[in-house]
Amino acid sequence: MTLPRETPPVSVCLQEHSPAPCTPALMTAETYQSMERFELLMHLGHPDMAIRYLAGRAILARFEDAEAILLRELAHPRWTVRQDEALSLLVGLQSRQAGVLLVPMLQHQDERRRLAAIKALRWLTDEADVFVNALGDPCWQVRLESLFALSDFGRPQDAHAFEVLLGDEHPRVRRAAQDALRRWKRRSPLRSLRHALAQQQDLDL
Repeated sequence: MTLPRETPPVSVCLQEHSPAPCTPALMTAETYQSMERFELLMHLGHPDMAIRYLAGRAILARFEDAEAILLRELAHPRWTVRQDEALSLLVGLQSRQAGVLLVPMLQHQDERRRLAAIKALRWLTDEADVFVNALGDPCWQVRLESLFALSDFGRPQDAHAFEVLLGDEHPRVRRAAQDALRRWKRRSPLRSLRHALAQQQDLDL
């Protein structure tokens, strides 16, 4: 099923601790230099993308423990735009610690949380088996993102997994599996040639 992109109202994002919602026209980068940490985090969940961007830049620029601040957001019991934004900033930081925290999140019952985790892990882990395991996720979007990630690795042993997904219940997953197999087959002759040349060089030595 398609996951809705939930956008909480301003009153939820900023809770009761913030004054009336600010419009982008009233917000500048300088505004965020005087904001408290809590306010900046609340603004990460603002419906306006420009405000989320400015709040994120301010957190990264002002706090030496910005990574730790953002990592704590991943443990929040409710996954909202704010958590999505925090995770996006962690990906930009290439946070390996975030990668470690996201792997167990793939077992969470919340599909939105699992989908956010698998998308981010494409940039935060070199462990291909993480994506192999996620190919069986009940959410088709998680399976699709896992397939994309696994295809980037180009491992011969994953060809069978792509073949299995040719029978997936969702058409987009099936098409992606077909494309992945075609790319893998095009690379296979070249890979075999490189392997043969490497073996010959070893013999010549």
